[in-house]
Amino acid sequence: ILPGLVFSHGTATSITRAKTRLNSGGFLPPQQLAKIQQFAYSCFVSFLACLWITSMRIVITGGPSTGKTTIISLLEAKGFPVVHEQATQIIKEGKFLPWIDRAAFQDEVLRRQLEAEATLNSQGRPVFLDRGLFDGEAYYVYDKLEVPAVFSKLDATRYVMAFLIEELSFFDKNEVRRESLEFTKAISNILEDCYRKRHVSVVRVPALSPAERVEFILQKVEQTQCLPVQPQRIIGTTNTTYISAL
Repeated sequence: ILPGLVFSHGTATSITRAKTRLNSGGFLPPQQLAKIQQFAYSCFVSFLACLWITSMRIVITGGPSTGKTTIISLLEAKGFPVVHEQATQIIKEGKFLPWIDRAAFQDEVLRRQLEAEATLNSQGRPVFLDRGLFDGEAYYVYDKLEVPAVFSKLDATRYVMAFLIEELSFFDKNEVRRESLEFTKAISNILEDCYRKRHVSVVRVPALSPAERVEFILQKVEQTQCLPVQPQRIIGTTNTTYISAL
């Protein structure tokens, strides 16, 4: 998925010769100089893209029982760095429970989410998060509770996009999941709004098989990352320089 630069030997030689001519007091025609400038700009853009892509944080969000954890597990199996959901673990511990004290529970979720994201090591690849910082806000909105001011101070630019996993045709209740399919449908719309209003791109993922959902997500990520640049010819060389997405 990561983009790279592929330089032909002829191009490198041509640039070296051009530099030699300039250093020796010669000059380049404006047309050739413009091509060199265009090439340098393309290199710079691709370099910035590499920096952006390798620090990508991508949120997997949605209501309960939509398959988020399965998707995260499959992405992790493919070698992508992931951050697992905090809420489920907190409920299992039993100290903070959303059906007893929503505010205390969400405070703890936010604290742990911030801690987990602070220690991220992307290993040069996009990072997928099972829920993001603004998921908690959606639950305050659903419960008609005052949204804590801390949510307005969080940096939304850390997320380049969010995938909203749409509901399935069934709801799998268990000891930590006590909601309903109707709840999932309602919270999904609120979650989408929480990210969109912060200018985070939201892509809905339909009810497909887990493998198809992962493929869908990776294709969308790749489309977002790619900066297609047409092959260019530099100062008359017959070799072509490519700036491509590998």
